[in-house]
Amino acid sequence: MKRKIIFLLIGLSAIAVRLLINFKYQLIPGINGGYYPLQIRHLLNAGSLAFADMPLLFYFDALIIKLANLVTDVEFNTLIINTIKLIDSIFYSLVLLPVFFLLKKLNPQIRLYQEIVLLFLLCFSNSSLIFVSDIQKNGFAIPFVFLFIYFASEIRTWQNKKLLFFTGLSFIMLALSHFGAFAITLFMLLVYLAVKYKKKALLPIFLITIFAVFLIAVFDSVRAIRLITIALQIFQEPAISQGLSALELMQILFSYTITALGLWVFHKKKQEITAENQVLLKTLLIIIFIFSLPLFAMEYLKRIQLMLFVPQFLAIAILWQHLKKKSAFVLMLAIILFSLLPALQVLKFKKPSISYAAFQDLKNIKQLTDNETIIIARHGLEWWVAWQLECKIANEKARNSAIKKHKTIIFLEQRKGRNILNSQSKSIFTEVKPAKGSKKIYSSNYFVAYRLQKSSKTSFGK
Repeated sequence: MKRKIIFLLIGLSAIAVRLLINFKYQLIPGINGGYYPLQIRHLLNAGSLAFADMPLLFYFDALIIKLANLVTDVEFNTLIINTIKLIDSIFYSLVLLPVFFLLKKLNPQIRLYQEIVLLFLLCFSNSSLIFVSDIQKNGFAIPFVFLFIYFASEIRTWQNKKLLFFTGLSFIMLALSHFGAFAITLFMLLVYLAVKYKKKALLPIFLITIFAVFLIAVFDSVRAIRLITIALQIFQEPAISQGLSALELMQILFSYTITALGLWVFHKKKQEITAENQVLLKTLLIIIFIFSLPLFAMEYLKRIQLMLFVPQFLAIAILWQHLKKKSAFVLMLAIILFSLLPALQVLKFKKPSISYAAFQDLKNIKQLTDNETIIIARHGLEWWVAWQLECKIANEKARNSAIKKHKTIIFLEQRKGRNILNSQSKSIFTEVKPAKGSKKIYSSNYFVAYRLQKSSKTSFGK
């Protein structure tokens, strides 16, 4: 009973922290905060997503909003934003349900204080808290990651159809939740099969990979192609050549500490580890070692490091029972420091990408747009522009394509009302600059807008 109460209290605490982050501001915090309401409103109004993506979270949110709209008279846009915040705050903590059973399976002798420390890693680390608000799709996938791992770990025979069904279902739900979480879990599964079955695993690995690519392709062909070609891109311009932040170095050090402890346990205590845990631990150490290499491109390293807490959590759960008291204590301190110190930075910088006053000022630009207009704005601003003005949008990456495809282009430059979203600069992304031939059509304390009306003589250079 004490164990259940501890899990419940930590789960409620995790919900409370997420509620505080989400509802501290009127808008949704983070660089991609406006992406979620934009997708869901389009789904509710048009029956489809505005941008191709893994759809489960959006459909789940839309269903709850539909039901809530039947019993409340809250303004529709406000209802969408508040429902998104509420679901994001609650859903992640459901990860504690599979974890409650999984921990005892991995380590029957695990002590309560060890579980508490591990749950802090799971619920209050930098990786878990960074999923709040603008990376919530990743956080939505985490309960499915652990649910899949739990069901898969329970399989003893292929005759258990019920267990196979739930394992497959959780795998599909994960795929429909978030591409990155699914890709890393898929890689873990393939490595596990290779470690356990060696050459016999070649056919299952091939079939599972084909199924995974097909499943992703049904909803997003671009991501499916990325899953196939990722090896060609992932090592371009290694992160180590660009310089690593203190947080990235801390993650690498933590990972290699776990790897070193794992190798020591295999050397000294291998006979104490069950055959199943030996296979799983080998898999986890391989995953942790590979995914901590600073040889990945910076973009991929950052995304991979966000998911590293999953194999770290599982590896520590297994290792703890085989460590001496001094080593176990050092590991506990490392987990606490790794969990809490970076998380404080996340809490500090989890703000909407624009101030609410700037958001309100966007309304004044509405009269300058029509159905043929596209607005080009910096990343983070473009979502709230589309949400507020219900217009087509693009950011700097899609600038040239947008100019070619549309007759009327508005470049929106922000003067004031940007929030600090990281520790290095006032804005993660630079403002867009108008193309040659653009004319100023709007100016306020917060924004300057320039219109480019295409003609045969117009220059489209920056």
